[in-house]
Amino acid sequence: MRKKFFSWISLTLLVALLLPGCGALPKPSKEHPPIKVEYTLWDGDYTLLIAQEKGFFEKHGVQVEPVFYETFSRAIPDIAAKRIDIGLFSIGDLLMVTQVADVLGVAVYDSGGTSVVATRPEIKDVAGLKGKKIGVNIGSSSELFIRHMLKSANLDVGDVALVEINPEDVPGKLSSNEIAAGYVWAPYDKKALEAGHHLLYTNHEVGSLFPDVITVREELAAKRPEDVRAFLAAWFEAVDYRLNHPAESNEIIARLTNQPVSDVIANSSTIKLYTKEENIVMYDVLGVVAKDDNIFQSARANLEFQITTGSLTRGPDLAALLDPKYLP
Repeated sequence: MRKKFFSWISLTLLVALLLPGCGALPKPSKEHPPIKVEYTLWDGDYTLLIAQEKGFFEKHGVQVEPVFYETFSRAIPDIAAKRIDIGLFSIGDLLMVTQVADVLGVAVYDSGGTSVVATRPEIKDVAGLKGKKIGVNIGSSSELFIRHMLKSANLDVGDVALVEINPEDVPGKLSSNEIAAGYVWAPYDKKALEAGHHLLYTNHEVGSLFPDVITVREELAAKRPEDVRAFLAAWFEAVDYRLNHPAESNEIIARLTNQPVSDVIANSSTIKLYTKEENIVMYDVLGVVAKDDNIFQSARANLEFQITTGSLTRGPDLAALLDPKYLP
């Protein structure tokens, strides 16, 4: 299941949650307080734990304090209230946070998980969904995914009937013939297959539409730029370590999160971790626009959808928001 499933909390509610008071770069300094970093039970976030466990933050001269959130939505008002310094947010949540706090998206750390549209067996292609019911959380990132799918067949949401259904309920609703298709994520894609349905459209067809982004308070980046750079250097070293030592990394994650190793392994298969080198491409640092997995393309798609649905009334300057200069 995706951690970064943003339902696009209204700004009124978000603000209500906030309490009042809310050249050559300097070297990292241990005189500063630790950087507080949000994480949840999400495979992409576990890179933080690996970096801490293997001493990579200490190696790069930056103090970090992981802060666990059982309920992710609380992290959004907390970064605005300066209770945390870095959030591990989806691109949609990053855009939402810009309405209440000054933040930067300094690196893309994972693909955001598996997105799939499962259908009944008789639906052979996207065009076959015209006039049919599609189960989805309306107004969420999953609706954006549905819109992209429909666009591939020259359809739009007016050509189908969107029905409010949670991803975990889609396999059952397909079997009862209440819907012809529905948005699912792991492990419900497998449950749909086990029930005799098939997977019509996946996020592999649209690239990383919902990547997760390391979100830093702008004030921290301005006052402690080299600490942010050091944090990212340690983070990407941990990514490389996870990719090169998967068995050991999974054992560490299982121990630190009190999960069975089998669950950690299963969850890790649903996302892609991004390296420093891949970030250089995604942020177009070298001036060569990538055809797929470009963070600016993903951000524009999410921003346009949020404005279309009224979740946002204005958008941030993406060129300023998505800042690669802290990449090590």
